[in-house]
Amino acid sequence: MTNKTFKGNNPIDYDGIEAIIDSMDGDCRICNQNERKRNGTLCPGCCFKSNSTYEYANGTKRTRVYPSQKIFGPFGLVKCQDMGKHLFFHFLENREMDFTYPSLPDTDLWKTISKEKCREVGISPRNGKNFQWHIHHENEKYWDDRACNRLLCLNTEHPKFAIKNKH
Repeated sequence: MTNKTFKGNNPIDYDGIEAIIDSMDGDCRICNQNERKRNGTLCPGCCFKSNSTYEYANGTKRTRVYPSQKIFGPFGLVKCQDMGKHLFFHFLENREMDFTYPSLPDTDLWKTISKEKCREVGISPRNGKNFQWHIHHENEKYWDDRACNRLLCLNTEHPKFAIKNKH
């Protein structure tokens, strides 16, 4: 299985991307774009966009925020609308990932096995889980995308990290 990538055919211009981020009036890493949009206080020329609404289990809603393809495409990125602001900053600050997801493991931290591994070894896929990468925010503020607040984890691990933070 190939890893999902947001890298186009040309090398990523990390310095160019950082220059765009640094040119914004505010700190994009801690910007709550949803709130600033509601209040009319977005930075002029904001380099992030929003689209579909995400609804939490408790009924609260927010829009998904992602890097602008128009702004960041010329620096080597593709499919920015699928990335999300949190993942954008994770990739930007972990350049060795080259804007490409790592391979999915066979098991998560709690030994949950992937459906793919189940199929491979002849176990019923009902015994496994579909894995995908998530970003967990340690302080539970989804807009706070500083490196100290982000943790790349599997969807099966994410709820356990969230519960751990509430205690």
